[in-house]
Amino acid sequence: MPTKVVGDLQPIWWSAEYAIIWQKAEPNLRSEFQRRYREQAKHQGPDNSVLGNVKVPRNIDVERAHLVSELDWETGMKWDDARVGLRFGVGARAKYQDHARWTDELEVLLREDFEKTYGERLWNKVKRAVRRGFEHGTQRK
Repeated sequence: MPTKVVGDLQPIWWSAEYAIIWQKAEPNLRSEFQRRYREQAKHQGPDNSVLGNVKVPRNIDVERAHLVSELDWETGMKWDDARVGLRFGVGARAKYQDHARWTDELEVLLREDFEKTYGERLWNKVKRAVRRGFEHGTQRK
């Protein structure tokens, strides 16, 4: 039996409706991700201080720290990881409609849901992508 790829997993509450919502949102989110990835790459220092293929970001240059937004993708994140978080966040927006905005309480709830599906190790890496996916539909209103 083939092993499941992390990106193919879905929370127990995931439905066909959420899959359709994700299919509509994915092209825009992927475009935005690629655009931001290219922008960050322009500002990459020789030591990968803003963006790079390192698991933990190294010292961010004080002069360029403003280039790494607190609400932006994790530094150096690849699309496959971002996609997992974005997909989960987009589905969570539909599932938890009673939460009008991102709060600490919602984050705890989503983290628990996320860890039940994907395990405990991935959350910190994709948390910002989950938030970006959750907030995706609300920014055009």
